[in-house]
Amino acid sequence: MLDESHRLKAPGGSQSMFVARLAKPDAGVSRETLVAELGSDEAQAVIEHRTGRTFEAAADTARTFGADSVDGDWLFFDADLCSLASVVNGDGAAVAADQYTTRPTNRRPWFALLLRPYASAGWHTERGDITVTGRWAYSLTAPADVVQATVRLAAWFYRQKDNTGADVAMLAGDTMILPSKLPADVVELLRPYMRVAL
Repeated sequence: MLDESHRLKAPGGSQSMFVARLAKPDAGVSRETLVAELGSDEAQAVIEHRTGRTFEAAADTARTFGADSVDGDWLFFDADLCSLASVVNGDGAAVAADQYTTRPTNRRPWFALLLRPYASAGWHTERGDITVTGRWAYSLTAPADVVQATVRLAAWFYRQKDNTGADVAMLAGDTMILPSKLPADVVELLRPYMRVAL
């Protein structure tokens, strides 16, 4: 997890692969291609940290929820859910899809499940946690404006390599320390996607 100063762990070594490959690109590969290919991973990590969201998921994963996530008939999630595969109650029994509704209704991502009034059982956490399996992300594929913000931020990272001064990305061992201020257009593109935690 990234901290508030936007420290980004460099992948697999003492120098960021992004910076290293941009400094010496492979023959026949443009810097623009490398920005899109390499910088997007680092930019995506910063964007997801900044917004508090994961924007796409390639596969189902399971998350567990204890008693602190249950309020009566409600089961609240700690992350966005865009596709639901299964729900297993804390007692090990599967919860059928006709026993609950997703919230909000008619749009995604979902932040909770609400048991229907006629549900045959409640949420049980006495013997174990409730397991919810699905795509834990804002959407199956990132929205177009988030993709644009990622490309823009990756290009900004690349341009910072030639700058000097206080507001530039720097390598410190195996950590990239990013400036406290991101480009204004990136911040504006991300504003509607900021996750609010209560």
